[in-house]
Amino acid sequence: MRDAACESGGMLAVHATVRYVDHAIRAVGARDLWTANHNAPEQVVISGGSRSLAAPGSWRNAASVRDR
Repeated sequence: MRDAACESGGMLAVHATVRYVDHAIRAVGARDLWTANHNAPEQVVISGGSRSLAAPGSWRNAASVRDR
C-alpha cells in the first residue's frame, strides 16, 4: 500500500459512454485505469496512474475519445 501511495495519479473527464470507455481501457490493457464516475450518458470520469492517463498512443488515442 505504501508503494501505491508513491505513484502519482489523476482523474479525467471523457466524452463517451461508460461502455465505450470501459471497452477501450480493456482493449489496450491499461491495468491502472478504471471508471471512477458515470456523470451523464456520454460523460465518464476515469481515474488512474498519471502516465497511463497521458501516454501517447494510449487508450485515448486507440478509442478516439475526447477528454477534458
